[in-house]
Formats: sequence, structure tokens, C-alpha cells
Amino acid sequence: MLGIGWCGFGLSQHEPLKLYVAQSKQTKLPELYFCGGPESPIKLEIFSDFACPQCRTLYYEMIKPIINEYTNNKKVYVQYHDYPSDRHAYARLATRLALAARFLGLEQWRKLTDIIYSTQDQWTRDGKFDQLLLRALNAAEMMSVKKLAFDPKIEAVLLQELIYGDSRGITSTPTYFMITQTGRRQRFTQIIPYFILKEYLDREATLEAFRIGW
Repeated sequence: MLGIGWCGFGLSQHEPLKLYVAQSKQTKLPELYFCGGPESPIKLEIFSDFACPQCRTLYYEMIKPIINEYTNNKKVYVQYHDYPSDRHAYARLATRLALAARFLGLEQWRKLTDIIYSTQDQWTRDGKFDQLLLRALNAAEMMSVKKLAFDPKIEAVLLQELIYGDSRGITSTPTYFMITQTGRRQRFTQIIPYFILKEYLDREATLEAFRIGW
């Protein structure tokens, strides 16, 4: 779906939050938050919003295939960043739940992320997540995620994600960057068909590995 649209919003919407984050204890996500390894020839840095229809398409048509095909062999290092828009009523709640699942592990995050995106049309209307959580997690995991989602450290991580997105000049979702080890950088806001992206990644990963002696 080359040329698909995006969800846009104002760049300065998170300016008042910087002081809050600066004064709070910085909380980082566990390393399981990322897929692949930083030594990979190519880094894919993604900024996405669970309530954004185009982000859902990006997740299923690009992100999942790349994670499945390129991260285990460490050809691509995937960094997924949450950047929910205030225009979507339940986007931040969905993000808090997903962030909480990340603290349980990569498997829990991926299962819940799948459910959140696949049921986007439902929860963006009614804001109900309990049944969705049960479909992705066991009862103990669900209780942990619901409790952790409203922990101050999750709010701190969310605000850090928003401010980091602002620092990268994110004005719409989805936005993603292809960054090579030798410093070449490309920014995209459109969804590239996977067969085209695959050809690009295979070629660039081989060339980049040769350049850095990987």
C-alpha cells in the first residue's frame, strides 16, 4: 500500500511534560523491548500509535515480517517506540497496557500487541480491554499488566517515549527510520510493500556488512 496516509498532530504537544520527566526518576524498558542486536548492519526505528489505522497496517505488513525474518539472524535491529496521539481517546491506555506487558517479557508484549492492533476497531470505540487482555495473557499476567499499567514508572516511560519522539521531529504516525552502521539514514512515513522492502533490506544488509567487516 505505497502512499497510504498517516495520523498527524502538533509537534509541540508534549513540551510541558519535559520538566516533569526531568524531575522524575528515569525508568528504562528492559532490553527485551528491542528485537535483534545493536551490532546489526541496519537499524529500523519505528514510531507508532496503537489507535492509528495506518500503524496497524505497518505492524502487520512490515514490522512483524521483519521481526520474524531479520532479527534472529541480527541483520536488522528493530526499535519500536510508542507515540500515541492525544486525538485518540484510548490510545494512551492501550500504550500503558503494552508498556506494562513489555516489563513481563517480549513474548507477552508481542501477544498483547497483536491483540491490540487486531481489535483496534473495537477498543477505539468502547475503551474496553479486559477481554482483550484475557485473549493474550494468562490470568496472573493479566492482573500484573493491569496493575503495572497505572504505576508511575509506566507513566514516566510513556512520557520519555513522547519526548524522544518530539526530539526526533515526529509529527505523524507511522514514521520510521532506516539507519545503517555507517551512518546513512532514511526517513519514511509511507508503507513500503514488503517484497520491495525485503529486496532493499537484503541488499543493504549485505553491503553494510561488507563495509563494516561484519
